[in-house]
Amino acid sequence: MKYIIFICSFALLLFGNCDKEYKTNNFETETSGFEVYTGDSIEAVWKYTIINKTKKDYNFPNDPQSIFSKHKDEKGLSQDCFVKWETNKYLPPSETISVSFSTFYQYNDVFTKEYKDDLEKLSKFMENKMSDLQSFVILDKNKRYKIEFFNTYADTTKKKTMEKLE
Repeated sequence: MKYIIFICSFALLLFGNCDKEYKTNNFETETSGFEVYTGDSIEAVWKYTIINKTKKDYNFPNDPQSIFSKHKDEKGLSQDCFVKWETNKYLPPSETISVSFSTFYQYNDVFTKEYKDDLEKLSKFMENKMSDLQSFVILDKNKRYKIEFFNTYADTTKKKTMEKLE
């Protein structure tokens, strides 16, 4: 029993920072563009700029397990296999760079591949997808940074839809 308590105490001492809070105010992100490509699947490219507000160089994590998404009806973050992002990004202190995330969607019964060039149907399909996504989140487990890239398109889309209804 004493041996188990010793191991647990040692593990807690060694790995104690696992529950340490992530720093959230070291970077500033802003939406800079959005593009949609149709082909074998639908690719949405979300473009952002990010400013390093620290005094240190920052290298984004290369681990694909560092990227998460936050959705409207979910509590917490989810790890989506359909999100890809640029790795090996370097951000000097007080500088701004561009970052993009790609999300991939399959055609379905609502939006079939035969409608891929129909901009009105594509817009409705993407409006639904965009309204569900709240943000992309990078959790840097080594440096304990949480960097959130908000989906401002959902608000813009909602406003445009409301204007059409009035």
